[in-house]
Amino acid sequence: MELKLYTKSELLDYCLSAEYSSARDVSISQHRATSYLQNPRGDYDDIVMIHAYDGEILAGYLGILPDHIVESPSEDLDLVKQKFGWLSCIWVHSEYLGKGIAKSLLAKMAEEWNGKILATEFIPGLQKLYLQSGYFKSGFQIPGLRIYFGSTMGDWIPRKFPAFNFTKPLLIFCDRLLNQIWTFRKKDEIISNNWETSNLDDIRLKEFIHQHHQQNPFRRNVDEFKWMCQYPWVLEKSDAVICDKRYYFTSCVEKFSVENFVLKNSNEEIQIFVQLLRKNFCLTVNYLFIKDTRMIPELYALIHDFILRNKIAVLRVFGNQNLRLFDRRLDGEIIRRKVVREFLLSESMRQYIKGDVDEIQAGDGDCGFT
Repeated sequence: MELKLYTKSELLDYCLSAEYSSARDVSISQHRATSYLQNPRGDYDDIVMIHAYDGEILAGYLGILPDHIVESPSEDLDLVKQKFGWLSCIWVHSEYLGKGIAKSLLAKMAEEWNGKILATEFIPGLQKLYLQSGYFKSGFQIPGLRIYFGSTMGDWIPRKFPAFNFTKPLLIFCDRLLNQIWTFRKKDEIISNNWETSNLDDIRLKEFIHQHHQQNPFRRNVDEFKWMCQYPWVLEKSDAVICDKRYYFTSCVEKFSVENFVLKNSNEEIQIFVQLLRKNFCLTVNYLFIKDTRMIPELYALIHDFILRNKIAVLRVFGNQNLRLFDRRLDGEIIRRKVVREFLLSESMRQYIKGDVDEIQAGDGDCGFT
């Protein structure tokens, strides 16, 4: 088995190559590769993809997202950034399972990134593999909520019980019927006119996010929020190239968007910034910063309006700080369920993740793209 490494600058060339065009399986979509290239925290010589080849056959691959942790709130950020890599995806072809390919890929990642690696939002069954590899240790969890505003049987039943996959069309029909019956969704409610959509170019917003993001260990800035919005990993369906079946991970869906909203007071001072990620019927609060908690009812109005207009069935919120803002029942809510997001980290990264986990939000890591 041969391992081949791709740097940030080489990845897009791979996607434009004859090898990519003729391959049975591919390790990345072209638009995700473009996003990797635009990552403000990645250097051109960072290793971002590792392939495992059996001759000319792609037997497995592993993707890495470069990032950094800010170790202290010092103003001189260049002196306190600790570079590391997120395990962003791992795949082994079914014909090569059980042959140690995943462990070889993890070992190479750990070697190339000097043991400074993190992982989150992984399939539950993979956690055991990561821990057994010896390159990851148990890390920490951040709490979350899944708040349901409609039926989602057509999504979760086939995923949890594959034997019932054949019932998916019927389940989707039932979802639509039930969601029509639940008349508590009031169609005549409208959003407060105080909210503005933002392209993130306002210099005041840049300062607002900087002030309210100081304790987050990953501490993304406005330029990085722009990168997330302008270079998404998932696109709305438009043609067969985007929805390339050779790519194992999601590259397109029916509905996808990342939108930024700003609320100002009468003096044009920013009071709330929120970034919302919509993926089909699911809405995630990627980032949320609040200056004046008296404005929270306006936040509820925005969320409620978005849910109604976009037929959202599930709202996801993560992080202790944000959960406190959603501790009351929302209009149209059916039920809420507590969840957690698990983080694994290498031994060498333990010293950099200290008491700041309460400030981690849903968009941190690679989660903000998917």
